[in-house]
Amino acid sequence: MMKKKWIKWIIGLVCASNLMALASIQKNEVTLVLMPREKTLQKVGIDLSKRYTLLFITYKIQPSGAISLHGWTGSGWVNITPKDYVAGTFFKNGPTSTLIIEKENVPVPPLLIPPKTWCEKVVKIKTTQLRPLLHLTGRYFNFNYKYWSYFSQRAALPISDINPENHNIPWYQKSLKKEKKPSLFSLKQDMQYWEIIRKPAPPKPIVVPKKKEVPTKQPVEKKKPEPKTKEQPPKKAETPIKKETPKKPKANPFKEPLPPAAVFGAGNVLEVKEEKKP
Repeated sequence: MMKKKWIKWIIGLVCASNLMALASIQKNEVTLVLMPREKTLQKVGIDLSKRYTLLFITYKIQPSGAISLHGWTGSGWVNITPKDYVAGTFFKNGPTSTLIIEKENVPVPPLLIPPKTWCEKVVKIKTTQLRPLLHLTGRYFNFNYKYWSYFSQRAALPISDINPENHNIPWYQKSLKKEKKPSLFSLKQDMQYWEIIRKPAPPKPIVVPKKKEVPTKQPVEKKKPEPKTKEQPPKKAETPIKKETPKKPKANPFKEPLPPAAVFGAGNVLEVKEEKKP
């Protein structure tokens, strides 16, 4: 029995390391989240944007193959043309990584995979089922207990279903959990929906060139000055040179902090006008 537990623990650890190897989201990082345009997924994306620095975009593939993109500005939706998307002109701060959500067995068009020029790290979650989606998204963003609990309530799912390994749940919170039954789900099971599309190449090792040994020069004996025969004119008193104090750099009053990560509003894109039902 103990051996089986150890084997399960090792398998879970390997799955978690594969998932988190690319998903070390830092405070200053910007993540592009691309989701199908569905109401449930839009709610998830907006909830994430309130907690993390996101570029949140929804997409819809028309029967003709045309792609429609809407970006969240933090207060409303705007249209993004595929041309602006590929060129990377729709954001203020570029993303460090991209998380693409797609329907099962319906891969996104290649055009929606960000080019290397503005995003090196790209991963996919290949399902829109809410439970595994929240599980993998939570592991990707490294949810704390507060966020696991929040999304559990929002989705009306037990916290043990969206976080079966009790990731980031402290022992005292585990003892307070109402669910006593073990979860029927696992990270290994949900990893079937996880795919790494592109990850940055490891940095090249820096080769420090060896210094060439320079032969030491032997000291040259200085010749003694010859005695002066003629009287030289008296030297003029040297006027002391005034040292110029370095000028302090002028503060730039127009320099502003970087804007938050959000898609452009007025300018590159047009606002989305939602039709109100009568």
